Amino acid sequence: MPRIQTYITKTAKLTAQDKWIGTDSAGNVTKNFTPQSIAEFINESDITTIAGQNTFVWQQSAGPRALGSISYEGWGGDGDNLADLSSILISTSNYGENIVIDYLLTLVDKYIIFVETGASNNFVVAEVVALTQNVTNPLFYDMTLNVIEANGTINGDTLYAMAIYPGFQLTTPGTGDLDNTHSQSVAATTWTHTHGLGKFATIQTFDAAGVQIYGRVTQVSVNQATITFGEALTGKSYAN
Repeated sequence: MPRIQTYITKTAKLTAQDKWIGTDSAGNVTKNFTPQSIAEFINESDITTIAGQNTFVWQQSAGPRALGSISYEGWGGDGDNLADLSSILISTSNYGENIVIDYLLTLVDKYIIFVETGASNNFVVAEVVALTQNVTNPLFYDMTLNVIEANGTINGDTLYAMAIYPGFQLTTPGTGDLDNTHSQSVAATTWTHTHGLGKFATIQTFDAAGVQIYGRVTQVSVNQATITFGEALTGKSYAN
């Protein structure tokens, strides 16, 4: 067998199916390992820690809820639009079976991103509205989400990375001249204005013709308000 230093050095771009030589701990057998298999091991084992990021698997099939999983109360979800993700059950431990509930509880009223590992265009950015312990499964919490942006669909039995998403909170809450505009293109009696300003904002509303209109404003949270009218309308609302 030639010495390793005599092998040709690869100069082309590394591919997921290239091979590295290593020793399997089971039986000390020399085997080939691919970059893809190593990346999957890192994702699945949680052997490395990135601050604020945790990995969970979407549990598709009914049965005992697995530690490190996220799922719907009634299971399923494969093929559903991520934009419709409003409530999930999330494990108190991540996929590496490390307990993370104390960290998860700090995410209430903050923005997070769920993204499929290996498919970054499958994602959802959402506000964590509530996180409460599930009555029948104490090792799981009910997480209520308010989706801000999303793309793609749920892939069952697939790993998802979750991390805090600061993109909507770049300004210190409650300071400065903060403002945000909501466009209501579909006529509705209730508009939901997710402004992300971190404060109970002043809301002004205008119809499609630019005439100021008045509805009942409800401050849902420091990042969201609803405006209710007596008839279905389109237009814009401004938060400041």
